[in-house]
Amino acid sequence: MVNWLKFETIDEAYNWGRWMMDLHGLQDWKLEFRKLAGRHGDSGNRIIHMDIEEATCLRMSLVMNTLLHEIAHALVYLKHGHQERQLSDAIVWLAENHRSLHDAADHWSIPVDDLCAYLRKGSKVKPHGMIWAKQAVAIGVSVQSECQANKRVIRRAMADAGIKDYSKINQVKRQAVTKAAKNASPSSQPQRPRT
Repeated sequence: MVNWLKFETIDEAYNWGRWMMDLHGLQDWKLEFRKLAGRHGDSGNRIIHMDIEEATCLRMSLVMNTLLHEIAHALVYLKHGHQERQLSDAIVWLAENHRSLHDAADHWSIPVDDLCAYLRKGSKVKPHGMIWAKQAVAIGVSVQSECQANKRVIRRAMADAGIKDYSKINQVKRQAVTKAAKNASPSSQPQRPRT
């Protein structure tokens, strides 16, 4: 049974997460819960990972916002391709680990020349850039749960979308879920989990 504060079991969190992923067209993506060091969630290789400890300890709204955050990454990945995301992930890894271009290329199995060209030209798709933020706003990621850097880019995307009041983000979230449910074919439409 789901209470208003938190998921009581991982199965409940999984059922809600799977339902949200299906509504956003990620039926062929997996949802996994595991221990994530210092992160709430991550996504890649058609898998969304959620931190297993936080899934049952945090409020449902925070867990669901993390899931929506990762769904936004997945949708950007689907629209802009694997290589662009892989290159941007390699740049982030490079900066976080203070390693060389060759180390990053080896770690991510990317030709060094591709990585250099990517660095020279710049990218339209950054892990938490405007493309991600616009997708996040479109599916209703809440700005309150994000770090300061993400809040800034989400606020810019909200302004671009004409959303001035942050409380309207829940309205956007409801509209996105309703739109996704209407677009799903009747045979593939997931049933909303019971509370």
